[in-house]
Amino acid sequence: MQQFWGKTGRQQASGGAASEPDAGQQAGGYHLLVCHCLDVAAVTRVYWQALGGLRRRFAARLGVREDELVDVLTLMMALHDVGKFAEGFQNLDPALFARLRGRQSGASYPHRHDALGKAAWEAWLLDVCQGEGWFDGAQGRAGRRVLDVLGEGVWGHQGMAVSTPGDRLAPQLFDPRGGREAQDALLEFARACAGLLLPAQRPRLPQDREALKPLTWAIAGSLVLCDWIGSDRDFFPFHESIPSLESYWEHALSRAAEALQAKGVLATPPSQVRGFDGLFHELAAAGATPRPAQQWASDWAPEPNTGHLVIIEDETGSGKTEAAWLATHALLRAGCAEGVYIALPTTATADAMFARVAEVYPRMFAASATPSLALAHGRAAVHRGFRELVVRAQGIPDDTRLDEDAPSEAMCAQWLADDRRLAMVAQVGVGTIDQALLSVLPVRYQALRLFGLARHVLVIDEVHASDAYVHQLVQALITFHTAQGGSVVLLSATLPKQMRLELLAAARTGMGGPPIEARELVQAHFPLITSLTRDQLREDPIPSAREEPLRTGISLLEVASADEALMRGVALLAEDEVLAQRCACWIRNTVADAAEAAAALRAQLGPSREVILFHARMTGAERGAIEREVLRRTGKESTPAQRAGLIVVATQVIEQSLDLDFDVMLTDLAPIDLLIQRMGRLRRHRRDALGATHAAPDARGARQLHVLAPVWCEDAPADWLRAPFPRAAYVYPDHGQMWRTMRALRRDGEIFLGDVSGACVRGLLEDVYGDTEVPDGLQDPSWKAEVEALSAKHLAQLNTLRLEAGYCREQQQAGWALDVHTPTRLGEPTTTVRLVAIGPRGGSDPMEHAQDERWTMSEVRLRRYRLEDAHHDDATRTIIEKAKEKMPDRGKFCLCLAVWPDGPDAWAGQGVNSSGEVVDVRYERGMGLMINGAL
Repeated sequence: MQQFWGKTGRQQASGGAASEPDAGQQAGGYHLLVCHCLDVAAVTRVYWQALGGLRRRFAARLGVREDELVDVLTLMMALHDVGKFAEGFQNLDPALFARLRGRQSGASYPHRHDALGKAAWEAWLLDVCQGEGWFDGAQGRAGRRVLDVLGEGVWGHQGMAVSTPGDRLAPQLFDPRGGREAQDALLEFARACAGLLLPAQRPRLPQDREALKPLTWAIAGSLVLCDWIGSDRDFFPFHESIPSLESYWEHALSRAAEALQAKGVLATPPSQVRGFDGLFHELAAAGATPRPAQQWASDWAPEPNTGHLVIIEDETGSGKTEAAWLATHALLRAGCAEGVYIALPTTATADAMFARVAEVYPRMFAASATPSLALAHGRAAVHRGFRELVVRAQGIPDDTRLDEDAPSEAMCAQWLADDRRLAMVAQVGVGTIDQALLSVLPVRYQALRLFGLARHVLVIDEVHASDAYVHQLVQALITFHTAQGGSVVLLSATLPKQMRLELLAAARTGMGGPPIEARELVQAHFPLITSLTRDQLREDPIPSAREEPLRTGISLLEVASADEALMRGVALLAEDEVLAQRCACWIRNTVADAAEAAAALRAQLGPSREVILFHARMTGAERGAIEREVLRRTGKESTPAQRAGLIVVATQVIEQSLDLDFDVMLTDLAPIDLLIQRMGRLRRHRRDALGATHAAPDARGARQLHVLAPVWCEDAPADWLRAPFPRAAYVYPDHGQMWRTMRALRRDGEIFLGDVSGACVRGLLEDVYGDTEVPDGLQDPSWKAEVEALSAKHLAQLNTLRLEAGYCREQQQAGWALDVHTPTRLGEPTTTVRLVAIGPRGGSDPMEHAQDERWTMSEVRLRRYRLEDAHHDDATRTIIEKAKEKMPDRGKFCLCLAVWPDGPDAWAGQGVNSSGEVVDVRYERGMGLMINGAL
């Protein structure tokens, strides 16, 4: 067995999955194959012994003891790399092969070692396992089927389930000369592992194959993680010889314990503080008392060691986030989870949430613990607050360049930062919903994401903020997560009943309980907390957080054309002298509409008022700077001097998860749930007449939401929405839904918060989403939107992995691929444009010079049809290629476009659109990226 190598010195040394070596290269020694297999088996044993709650839930689901589960997984993982015994793999380094085996080999390597391992399992190891009684209950056809299911996760340790090259080919693939050298060594090692790793009383094998299949996803993910840790030379240095397997096994166990501790993947125990006062003691000391949803979560005693779903429906600004933390902490104390992942709809909202979580999460865990915290999205490495925590926690010099393709971590080992997938393994993760959705799509290492989530409470904020495609994926995610025994907390201020029913049904499916039926949802109250276990459904109406109902009047400004909409909006915000001492916001439905409004306001007002344009088609640096400025000027702590005379013209980027407080709000007509979200940024905090925060009732007068809308018509024609809002008609294609929204607003004339009358949130949502009445003129666009939604739902179902099939490639309807090939969202294809500023002497730098000059801070995303390629001459192409060498990702995942200074705070270049036409590209500070002069 000591004539077979497993790793060589030129393979990746630390923190990642080892790559296949290149033939003919050797440097830095080698590691025996049997040693590497035992390294990973040792990590598996120590890790699963430490998993606690997850181990208990899995063992109970499978009907075996916890120690039996650990023993079975340990032995199986010891066999994960047996495909490397094949002569073709060993001959990837011919010189080393000759050194170890005393002969030359011309064997090829037609299949990866993971597929070869599966072939060996099917050809030989299954028979040996059954015949020699490695496991109790493994005999017969039923035992063989269970072993087959269990083995899929082991052979899929390279990030995706594998297909076997065929057991009949195994002898030829392992020993192409016709001997049994590789086969005999493989079987000798397997038998030795069974004797070394299994107790005298053989562990029972799970008997229910169907119960095992849903759990194989998380099992496979844990084995990927154990393989990565067991491949780290910092803890498992190379051994070219060993006295015995027994002595090396003891060595590997001690190194595994050290590695797991250093990697930051072991869970720390929860704190035993309870209630609002315990988790938010600074607020309590300042006189704050828990709001109703927070009180419910403080009093909640979840059933221990089982999965739960909690849906918290409450108005914006009511403290849902704090209620979610309290509920999560209760689940941690009850042994239902070991950590939490908070999923947000966008990068911007994830960044905002991270700042709040960073202050609170240490109190959720024992005082002596150092739980890991991760930010999971594509730009995590450039998040300023996150980077500061990394530097402070790890003592890294502040000018250290962190990999832009990976997240950074705070309070945990740098190793966790090597891959953004691993943010799911950190004990506390904050990120986009997309990162979580990838765990149910056929992308590589999805099982690692799913395993990380399985240990955690999955909190999804703004769960209503999804189209049909994303909503279907969210349902699948909840089903997968609860099938692993996980718990979920969902937050929303505007959740239609049908969507709530679908989310509950998805959770109950994963839990394995009886189906949820619509008749079981009897509560129409708002606010409402719904809780679900495998056998129980509860709906708990809770009081409003408000002392008295809050009434917001609706002022409908009906317009017949886009020009009239622009004129009425400018007039409202520019002509009222009172507004000169207040801050106002105009939310428009498209970037182009917002830019037009900002330009018109600036032309009308001149320097007397400040106008800030805020949308997504800006570089990461500028968008982040604008967001921070808007938060500073209009957030909870803003002063009258900061607020006076400010007008923010924004798109939908402002309507979710940002704690903003405007005195006056104007919005274009949007679906009712989005209008309610936007209204949540209107007079959000109590202030006096001048805008200073105080404890008394708000003194800024009656609340009113101004809504620019089409001229009302009971029998609306086909161009009812398109005539005044041609661009928004494309963004919100269900024109019947927009018509029903306006009908509800006209009927009630106001919206109540903290009341259960017909104009309250629940009633408005059901008026719009529970009704299907549409004028004849709007039938076509509404029907088309419905068909597209059904198509998107079907596509999501096709893209989603099949939970019940288990981690098995042949049983899935789509094969595994790279992340970029399976979308987490639908829509027109987009291009990420990285702007490369060209200097006077041909030098190149990111256009944005942020704190650490991140290339990603100079990126802008836009629809691909507008810009598909760069238009560079030969000299510029050479400069760009050199610039890519300075980029951590080598510019692989974006379009690197050269731009030159073109006036104050402006840059210009040229590109090619999808029609092959050369277009002018211009980036202007305060406006964003323009193509041929248009945003």
